[in-house]
Amino acid sequence: MTLLQDIDEHKQHLIENFAGDVYEESDEKFWEETHQLLSNLTLFLILLLIAGVILSSLLQRQHLIKSMVYNSKKIRQRMTY
Repeated sequence: MTLLQDIDEHKQHLIENFAGDVYEESDEKFWEETHQLLSNLTLFLILLLIAGVILSSLLQRQHLIKSMVYNSKKIRQRMTY
């Protein structure tokens, strides 16, 4: 049991020596803010995509959502004379 404790303490010591000088509270705040910004940006882009699909469906009078779900699209051909 003492061998495992020694290994654990050695690992902790290595981590503290390596990351102790680099890690600061401001770094944590920076990464937290960056994570928050990227997650909000991702949600915004998802909502923008959904709005675009709905708008495109209405403008083109096609069922794009149904086409995406069933992976098929009926193509209407215009008759030109």
